[in-house]
Amino acid sequence: FISSRLDYWNALYLGITQFSLHHLQLVQNAAARLLTGTSKCAHITPVLSSLHWPPVQYRIQYKILLYVLSSNHVEQDINHGETVLSVAPPKLWNSLPPDLTSEREFSTFKAKLKTHLFTKVF
Repeated sequence: FISSRLDYWNALYLGITQFSLHHLQLVQNAAARLLTGTSKCAHITPVLSSLHWPPVQYRIQYKILLYVLSSNHVEQDINHGETVLSVAPPKLWNSLPPDLTSEREFSTFKAKLKTHLFTKVF
């Protein structure tokens, strides 16, 4: 339940302050601890990894990049790269490896992006 609430508007969180992002991360950490019964003094990274929950910052990036590709997917006649770069924050899009940026199939992109972000974090 908490996870879905954090993800509900996460595309709008792209430009939030580090202070606000930190507080959202604390909410996610508390939810992970509650769900797994982990003590407050235990390190949270292994807990998030076991739940397959990337940190809030990466959840935001994931959602933004999915929106970018899905908006491009609708416009099939337009050059893939031009559309993406006019919509997405270029720094975020350009940080992706070439096998992701050249992917045209939405479901494959989604799976590869999730794997990419997960390995980047954990």
